[in-house]
Amino acid sequence: PSPLDPLARHGALNNALLIHGCHLTATEARRVAAAHATLCHCPRSNAYLGQPPAPVARWLALGIPVGLGTDSLASCPSLDLWEELAFAYLWHRTTPEPLTAEQLLTMATAGSARCLGWQAVCGTLTAGRAADVIAVEIDNGPVARLPERLLFDRGRLRLALVAGSALTPTEAG
Repeated sequence: PSPLDPLARHGALNNALLIHGCHLTATEARRVAAAHATLCHCPRSNAYLGQPPAPVARWLALGIPVGLGTDSLASCPSLDLWEELAFAYLWHRTTPEPLTAEQLLTMATAGSARCLGWQAVCGTLTAGRAADVIAVEIDNGPVARLPERLLFDRGRLRLALVAGSALTPTEAG
C-alpha cells in the first residue's frame, strides 16, 4: 500500500498540494505527476526530523511543480524563507542531484505560487500579476554567481514594494 492510496480513493490526489514527500518512491512520484499534484519541500524541517534530502531534482524532472516552505516553528528555528533557501542549497549539494540557486529561487516564487494554485495571480514578474518586490544591495562579485550570492548575502534592503506601495524601512524589516 502507498500513502497516496487513501487520497486517490477519496478523489483528493488530483491537483493536491502535498507537503514533504520525502519517502515517495519513484512510482509514487510518477503518480503525483500524473495527478497534477504539487509538492512543498521543507528542507530544514526534514533535516530536523532526521530525513535525508528529498529527491527534488527528480520531482522537477517529472514535471511536478515544487514550492519551498518552512513548515512550522515546531521543526524549524525560524520561518525565514531566506534561511530556508540557503540551507536547501547547501544540503542538496551533498546529494548526487544538487539543486541550483536558480531552481531554489524559482521554487520559492513561481513554484510556491503554482502549489497554491495562484500561478495566474502571482509568482513571476509578469504584467497584470500581483507582485511584492524587494531590491537589495549586495557586495560586488561575479554576475554569473548572482543567484548564489542572493542566497548567502541577503544584502541591504534598499526598497520594498507590497502591492505596488513602498514600505517604510521599519515596515520592511
